[in-house]
Amino acid sequence: MMKKREDIPVHTSSLMQEDIVPFTYSKLSLKCGDLFIEAPHRHTFYEIIIITDGEGTHFIDFEPFALKHPTVYFISPGQVHFWHINSPMKGIALMFSEDFLVFPSSSMGNVDEIQFFNTIGDTPELSLNEEQANQINQLLNLTNKEFNSEAISRASVLRAFLHVLIVNLQRFYTLNHHTKTINNEATLIRKFKNLVAKHFINEQSTHAYAKKMGVSSSYLSNVIKSMTGYSPGQLIRNEIILEAKRLLVHTELTIAEIGYSLSFEDPSYFSRFFKRETDMSPAMFRQKTREKYHIFPV
Repeated sequence: MMKKREDIPVHTSSLMQEDIVPFTYSKLSLKCGDLFIEAPHRHTFYEIIIITDGEGTHFIDFEPFALKHPTVYFISPGQVHFWHINSPMKGIALMFSEDFLVFPSSSMGNVDEIQFFNTIGDTPELSLNEEQANQINQLLNLTNKEFNSEAISRASVLRAFLHVLIVNLQRFYTLNHHTKTINNEATLIRKFKNLVAKHFINEQSTHAYAKKMGVSSSYLSNVIKSMTGYSPGQLIRNEIILEAKRLLVHTELTIAEIGYSLSFEDPSYFSRFFKRETDMSPAMFRQKTREKYHIFPV
C-alpha cells in the first residue's frame, strides 16, 4: 500500500557527504511489509545490489524482475524502484556518489563507460554463475573489512576495491549478455543519457547537449541514430515521458501540476504530448499502471 504523497521519496545516505567517504556498504535482511523498500523510491546516488536469498519481484522504472540469486541489480540516480517480497530477502547493497566512481588513472574514467548504469536498451540485471559469485564474494568481503576499518587511506582502498568490483561485473555483464565491449560510440550515448537525465526539464535542445559533450549536433545525431534507432530528440522526449510516468503513478500531484513540474506551461498541451508519445491519456496511464502494480494511495 502506498501512502498519499506529493512527491516520490528520495532515499539518501548519511555517508553521502563531502566530509565523509561517499560510499556505503550495507548488509540487507528484509522482510515482507518493509515499507522502506516496498514503497516506490529513488536515490541521489548509484547503487549495486547483490541478492543472495529470497523470493519476490524487483521493479525498476516499471520493469519487473523476478528475484533470482545470486543476481546483481544496478540502480542509477533518479530511477524509481521498489520490491514486492514473498519471502525474506538477503543480500548486499553498495551505494556511492558519481564522484567516488571516477578513476582518473584507468581506462574506465567515468560512469559513462560502464554498460549497466544509465542504460539504453540494456538490462540493469546480471545473474551470476557459481564461479562468478565466488569471485564477487571475495571482493565484497575485502570491501566490507576495509569499510569497517579506520585504516589510513581508507577512501583510496575502498575506491580501488570498487574499481576492481565494477571491472569484474563489467566483464561478466559483457559475457552473460553477449554485448560488445566498451567503445567510444556506446560511451558517447551513455554520456548523453546521463546528461539528459540530469537536465531534461530545463534543456531539451540536441545542440545544447552536443555542445556540453564537445561534439557536433550532426555527429551526435548520427551516432545515436545508428546505435539505438532513435534520434536524440526522441531520447529526450522518452526521458520526459518516463519522469511523467513516475510522477503519475507514485505521487498524488494533479496532471496539471505534473505538467508544470516538467516545464509545460499549458496542461492541455502536456496531456496531448503524453498521449501522442504513449497512446494513452495521463489519467488512464495512472489508473491502469496502479492497478497493474497494486499501487493504491490511501
